[in-house]
Order: sequence, then C-alpha cells, then structure tokens
Amino acid sequence: MEGKSKIKLLKILEVMRKTDENHPLTIDEIRRKLDQYGIEAERKSIARDLKVLGDSGFQIVLCENHNDGWYMIEHTFQDFELKLIADAIASTRLLTMDDTRSLIKRIKGFATPDAENFLDNTVVVDPAIKEKNHRLSIYFDLVMRAIVAGKKITFQYIDRMSSEKAVKNNGEVIQASPYYLVPMNGKYYAVCCTDQSTSVHNFRLDLMVNIQMTDFDIKPKKEVEELKEIGHTMTDGDYLRISTHSWAGVKENVTLEGINWCRVNVSDKFGNDITIHSKGEDKFIVHMKVAVNEGFYQWLASYGTNLKLLSPENRVAEFKEYIGRIYEQYE
Repeated sequence: MEGKSKIKLLKILEVMRKTDENHPLTIDEIRRKLDQYGIEAERKSIARDLKVLGDSGFQIVLCENHNDGWYMIEHTFQDFELKLIADAIASTRLLTMDDTRSLIKRIKGFATPDAENFLDNTVVVDPAIKEKNHRLSIYFDLVMRAIVAGKKITFQYIDRMSSEKAVKNNGEVIQASPYYLVPMNGKYYAVCCTDQSTSVHNFRLDLMVNIQMTDFDIKPKKEVEELKEIGHTMTDGDYLRISTHSWAGVKENVTLEGINWCRVNVSDKFGNDITIHSKGEDKFIVHMKVAVNEGFYQWLASYGTNLKLLSPENRVAEFKEYIGRIYEQYE
C-alpha cells in the first residue's frame, strides 16, 4: 500500500509539472489523469498529496478562484530555455533521427501545454544532417568518460583525402590524452595531445574510429605547450576561444582593420576579451590573441576586402603567400 501511495504522489507531481497559471487542474481533473495511469485516488487523498508536495518545496498553489484548481508556479525550465535545448538537439549531427525525436519528446515532458505547442510548431529537424547509426554517440560518450576519468584513448583516424575513407598511415593506432570535446561548425572535435607530441591536435570525432579508453593517465596540461598556462594566465575558455576553427597553432597577438559591419562578427567569434576601437567613421581596429594557422587564414580570407591583417609583419607575409596560392589556382 505504501508503495502505491508513493507512485501516486510521483504521478501527481508529474501531472502538476504540466500546469501553469493559464492551465490549472481541479482535483477531479487530476483524478481523471491518474485514472489514465491506472491509479485510483479519492479527492481527499489527492488534496493531501498536493499539500505534501507543497510542504516539500514544490510551489503548487490554489487559484484565486478556488473552483479553477491548482497549478505549479516554478518549473524546471522556462519556455524559451526549452526552445534553446530542443533547437540544439535538432541541429546536432551527432544524433540519429530516432534519438533526436526521443530526446525532444523527453524535453516536452518539462513543458506546459503552451510551451509544448510552441515547440511542436517551431522546432525543425533536418533528416539530411542526422547520423544513420549510433556510432558517433557511442564514441562521444566514450571520449567524454575518458576526459572525466583522466585516461588516455587509442583510435585510428580516417584520411579525409581518401575517397574510400581509408585509415591514415596504413592503419596507425594513435594513443592520445583527450582534454575537451568541442562543437565547431556542426562537428565535434576531440582536443588531444598524442604521446609523440607536446602540442595539441584537434581530431574530428566523425573521422575517429575504433576508439578505446586505456588505463593510462593523461599527460598533465602543464606538459602541453598550448595548455600549460591554463589555471595561471589563461582559462579553458580562453584556449578554446583563441583556437580558431579548431585548428591547433601558436597563440599570438594580431591586429586587424575592418569595415564596421564586420565588427559584431569579430566580437561574436572571439568574445569580449579583445580590444576594439574606431578608426574614422566606417572602420575599426581590433587587437586580439589567436592561434595563427591555416584555419585563421581561411576565416580571414572569407571576409575578402572587408578585413585586413595589419600585424605582425611575418604573419602578414604568410597570409599574402596563402592568398597567392589561391590566386595561382585560377591562372
């Protein structure tokens, strides 16, 4: 009997999570919903359970017009938060369509009727971007657990230049210390340091195969060139922000000049920890610290004549060579 009472209490809480000021429930309506779960309950016992939930910290209140019933004031998520979570689930390429639908359905379990209707009409899932199987989600979980446990992983890496998706270096097995799993441009990257290196390498998760977690402890961050300042002059967020396009590279100060319409884009890309000042009415100058590499040059080139690299001089020379190689392809 005690077990049934606990189940009834939990089901009442579940029912009340779907209520709000605009969608209260009377005792009779709660009883009918319990009937749908095969749970019989008297009016007085439901009223007692509502009081127990209220005394336990759940803010369930009676409407000003008592005939309108009861509703819950505070919810785990606000409507806009549910929308943000559902959109993130819908847009990730990591999940299959079935997993995406299942997760969004669970998210709706936290929604009020209005919020559920809103999600039904605004969350769009594109089947074309979804995985066909669970391989990536399994690998994601495995790498994440290795990061939390502080253990190395082994894997093979697919050669992106191969039309047959062959493994690089004749099937070489890579052993590496994983530190982060980072979303970038619709893909996830595992930020690692291989046993043969003291610098980070960013491996695309969808190109990693045969991943296994080992019993070996990861290489301490202080022994990794790009990460050794974390906890001192740099945070984890600082490192991830300045590693443009998830390409590894030397972090250094650069100065750019741009047309004003690019200003917000630059701020969005590199965060608030940059220095920007105006130059005349239609231009700006920005000083920032980034990983200077081909990824940075690709990003810079995408703005054409609207962004210009001013310094350091050696990087300006390198960027000119990069642009020159692109030009040569069309001669």
